[in-house]
Amino acid sequence: MKVVVASELHFFQAPDGTIWSAGAFNGGYWKRYTNVFSGVIIIARVKRLSEVPKNFVRVDSKKISFINLPDFLGPFDFLIKYYKIKNILIRNLPKDCAYCLQAPGTLSNLVTSLLADFPYGLNVISDPGDAFSPGTNKNIFRWYFRRYYTQHLKKQCLGSSVSSYVTLSALQQKYPPGKDTYAIGVSDAILKTANIRKNPKKYFGRQNNKILYVGTLSQLYKSPEVLIRAIKICKDYQRNYRLTIIGDGKYRKLLERMTEKLGLSKKIKFLGQINDFKQIFKRLDQSDLFVLPSRAEGMPRALIEAMAAGLPAISTSVGGIPEILPKKVLVPPNDPEALAKKIIELLSSPEMLEKNSGLNLQMARKFDSKLLQKKTDRVLRKLKQKTEEYLRKTNSYY
Repeated sequence: MKVVVASELHFFQAPDGTIWSAGAFNGGYWKRYTNVFSGVIIIARVKRLSEVPKNFVRVDSKKISFINLPDFLGPFDFLIKYYKIKNILIRNLPKDCAYCLQAPGTLSNLVTSLLADFPYGLNVISDPGDAFSPGTNKNIFRWYFRRYYTQHLKKQCLGSSVSSYVTLSALQQKYPPGKDTYAIGVSDAILKTANIRKNPKKYFGRQNNKILYVGTLSQLYKSPEVLIRAIKICKDYQRNYRLTIIGDGKYRKLLERMTEKLGLSKKIKFLGQINDFKQIFKRLDQSDLFVLPSRAEGMPRALIEAMAAGLPAISTSVGGIPEILPKKVLVPPNDPEALAKKIIELLSSPEMLEKNSGLNLQMARKFDSKLLQKKTDRVLRKLKQKTEEYLRKTNSYY
């Protein structure tokens, strides 16, 4: 039996028909499903390219295939292409596979409506209540989308046969599973044992001023602009900090203009998207502090990877972040003043930096992919079992 996964990610098709990703979601990410299922069919937006950029990574393989949907960006573009997308799904949704939907999301909502009483699994990765909170999205209908996606996710969680949440309790409390739902908390991070630093970083006797941010610039829910304003405040306090931003998206130019306007062009460097984890790990190793001032998160992989590199981190008290970082390194979202003060506090104390480096390593070891895969296998086996029971009950299993 194969599993069909509805994903909100964007993919790209080369002239030869192969499918590629601009991010870290290559074939290795989807192999988590093939421990239990014979293959993975990904429902996703796929844009055709005349030439694939060198930094893209291939996704499809013998066990990983796609149901290609027209590429769309934003709710209005989706509405324009709605009937075309719906008809493609009606024609191509298999009836002898299990279904696992990554939620919240526009496509997962549509697929759920088409499945009727067919059992499905959910992978709950974020809170739409936070994702559409003030400042995260400039759409004038943000308030409506916040209510719509929040209500829809609650219904999906109550109706799912199996649910995995990327948090231990944060998302479960806001979006509880149904009475008969098999639910478990398990991160979707990919962290190999070899990528977890053995010993804490050393900070005494050196200049500690290199800050790193890794995250999308396609939306503002990770608040890169708040971090930039915090760096300006640090500069006003005569702190010579250097910020490196890894990530790309439609807001990059706006953020670069903001950097220039604040007189920070020599303090902040934009590196764009980096897909090679070895290169990212190298940047993590060269940095002194990781900062992720998000307005909305589930369980951020970039933060976990930074912790695995033994990097002290500052973040916000949203989503599952308080489950993995001490309260002393958390600040409120949308508060550049508080963020700047916390950055100065940590980078002024080698003792605090080394202590947090050690604490982060201890926590990161709990996200070793071998440990997480065991939990993921349990969830997927339960989904497969419930799907097989349904197919036998309806005499449609073959």
